[in-house]
Amino acid sequence: MKHATGGLVLLVLLAAAPLQGAAGVVRLTDNDVNDVLPCASGTNLAWTRARGSGTELIREVVFYDGNETIVLKLGDDNSDPRLSGSNVVWTSRTEGEPAPRVALYDGHTVRSLWQCRTNGPAYDISGSHVVWTDGVADATLPEIFSYDGHTITRLTSNDVWELNLTVSGPNVAWTVEREGWGNDVFLYDGRTTTQLTPPDGPAAGYWIRLSGSHVVWHAPDSEFPYDDEIFFYDGSKTIQLTHNDYWDRYPEISGSRVVWTSNAPYDANVFLYDGDEVSGIGGGADAWISGDYVVTRGSRAHRGIQYYDGHTWTRFFEPWEGAPLDFSFPSVVWSRSDGHDDEIMLFVIPEPSTLALLDMGAGVLASCTWCRRRRRV
Repeated sequence: MKHATGGLVLLVLLAAAPLQGAAGVVRLTDNDVNDVLPCASGTNLAWTRARGSGTELIREVVFYDGNETIVLKLGDDNSDPRLSGSNVVWTSRTEGEPAPRVALYDGHTVRSLWQCRTNGPAYDISGSHVVWTDGVADATLPEIFSYDGHTITRLTSNDVWELNLTVSGPNVAWTVEREGWGNDVFLYDGRTTTQLTPPDGPAAGYWIRLSGSHVVWHAPDSEFPYDDEIFFYDGSKTIQLTHNDYWDRYPEISGSRVVWTSNAPYDANVFLYDGDEVSGIGGGADAWISGDYVVTRGSRAHRGIQYYDGHTWTRFFEPWEGAPLDFSFPSVVWSRSDGHDDEIMLFVIPEPSTLALLDMGAGVLASCTWCRRRRRV
């Protein structure tokens, strides 16, 4: 394991152990501390490692590059990483400081990017682009700041609540609380800021996602019974993707492809927009998308974690998992208790030519016939 603190690096290798009874799933950690809140970017992973509790709590950020791990430390307490490629951003606090720092690992060194004035900054990363919120002397509410790999720029100066901050390359999206109820969605394209929700149109919820210049969110429609629908900004105009009586929520996006869940009948409540049309592709309590692949996690009615390659569903883990999960092709990562503490679990989606090499004897790697039914929206 490598320990990176102020540029000092020590090397120790990490061994991943196959998980008995789950074909292709490995337990990436095996220790006496809590490894939680994992995130993925391709084959790279990051998570928080926590030791102790209460006033004795010590947290550090761990980065895994597919072969070995690096412990990332700046101050005394380091937690909640966001990951893009080999770039990691997180918050780091040193005892005696009034607020945390925004810390950055660029694949080589750890450094302090920003000393916050206020606690609880929102932040995100995409490549070398980092965004965060922090208080400023000339405003009573936090504003948005952006780092492009060279320069820090203040993006907002309006003294309103900016929430749900997300970044994709030079593009930044966020929401602003609308007077009365709901939020408006804003997009900064590297030059100008545009409000995507019409002032007299449906107010967005608290959930938005960004991929390139594409933005997706859910919001109530304008017709009774006022259930939530999915709205998609394609870089030039906003399209309402759903028109039904279901609660369509929690969209995820990859390029022009969008996946979401609804309260439709459970075996057909996951929907995919492929850039052209919307289809019901299966069932699940949660859904993620990366490239051409979709991952869902079932409820207790349909246990397990499975992926969809555009044609077939494959279930690779049977037990119910409610812990935070992330997906960035080919990696599916989540945390799971071993009965004593939380460990990091990893499944790497195989190339189609390698599927036949996996051990099918455990019975957990199988096509999910319950989620093959397709339905138009």
